[in-house]
Amino acid sequence: MLTMKYGKHQMMLIKKRMNVEGWIDDQLNELYKSATDNIDIDVDAILDLNTELERRHYIMDLLQKTHCPATESQIHDFLDQLIQKLNML
Repeated sequence: MLTMKYGKHQMMLIKKRMNVEGWIDDQLNELYKSATDNIDIDVDAILDLNTELERRHYIMDLLQKTHCPATESQIHDFLDQLIQKLNML
């Protein structure tokens, strides 16, 4: 729960960010069949990357390092949706 007082615009951005992070958690639970203890996607680290290609590679590397059991199609769908959501932040 946010206890500090924020302006309307700042609060909207915070809620949007929290919604994206919640969506990421839900999607990772689906991709990893609820065993997501070994993966954490750092939204700030992704947003710090300059290009969409760098962001895709960063996320794909994380998924590969943690042996994501999802199909290639599921992973690419997740990547497409995640990039779209991150571009809105």
